[in-house]
Amino acid sequence: MITFILLLSPVGIAKLGSAFKLLIFGMLNLAVIVMRESKITAYDPGFKTKLYPWVQIIGILTPVVLIPELGILPMILSAGVVICGALWYYLYAKKRVDRSAAMYQVFERVGAQATPQLYEELRDIIREKGARREDTFEQCILRAEVVEHQNGQSYEDVLKQASSIISDRLLLSTETVYGELSSITDISLGNYLALPHAKLDKADHPELVIIHSAEGINLQNAGEKVYAVLVIVSPSGRPRQHLRFLAELAKRAEEIDFGGFWRNLSDPDAIRKTFIRSEDLVEVAYPGPEYDGKKIGELPISRDCLIAIIKRNGEIIVPHGSTEIFQGDKLTIVGKEEAVKEAVTLFQN
Repeated sequence: MITFILLLSPVGIAKLGSAFKLLIFGMLNLAVIVMRESKITAYDPGFKTKLYPWVQIIGILTPVVLIPELGILPMILSAGVVICGALWYYLYAKKRVDRSAAMYQVFERVGAQATPQLYEELRDIIREKGARREDTFEQCILRAEVVEHQNGQSYEDVLKQASSIISDRLLLSTETVYGELSSITDISLGNYLALPHAKLDKADHPELVIIHSAEGINLQNAGEKVYAVLVIVSPSGRPRQHLRFLAELAKRAEEIDFGGFWRNLSDPDAIRKTFIRSEDLVEVAYPGPEYDGKKIGELPISRDCLIAIIKRNGEIIVPHGSTEIFQGDKLTIVGKEEAVKEAVTLFQN
């Protein structure tokens, strides 16, 4: 940059900067086409452009037309960047990386083989993005059943117990749930944590069971005991949500000391709250008679908080915007501290 500043005029520097911006813009449009055409199940962008692929094609062609208009130097340097990048990859980087780009998924559709590392790459991207608000991840955590591991129980024993709980909630057979969960063998994530999971055709929403152990559970082919087993089952028709839930669980679990303070926990609510983000607050509110029959979507509460769980006559209800609340309900509210406190105050008045 110092060389360019010393040798080029302000106009020349502006043209060079514009050329590089256009080059990046064209590459990004090409990347969108590659990701769309790869048909990767886990690819789930938060926004999709309209008029695909024509918008992206125009975005790719625009730099091709405009960069030559900026002059011979920007054109030569732009071509040089592309050539140097390609040479660096093929002569140096290609031998030293152990993952494949999404382009290989396009090739797989015409007979080539995609590498499994691609899915790990997508998993990393999703972990950065986190679960979406509409995924109701907090709802899944707060209604999760907490199972205490007893001395002498094997991993198979607690997995059957978790399968029974999940099957009751999803109205499925315990054998079906256990069969799918037990078929997953690579479940240890390290950090004294295991994450068995499954997608079921007849499931209509995700369910989670948290198994807490103070003494530790022995896993086959694992070098150390685990003190937490997170069992999650999701609908097979929502593979992207399933992957986001797994990624979010793994992300939040990284902040928990399962080999330390976790082992001393005993209260189920405290165990659940360890998976709630540190910046979020969980409070309980009891609506008065003035809220009888009110729909959640009609309540003047902030979008920064969520009524995650309603407990009514011993029954757990997963609420939606059209769900009605009544006096005597126990509302579990989660979200940003200020918004949650405002909502609790609203119900107390």
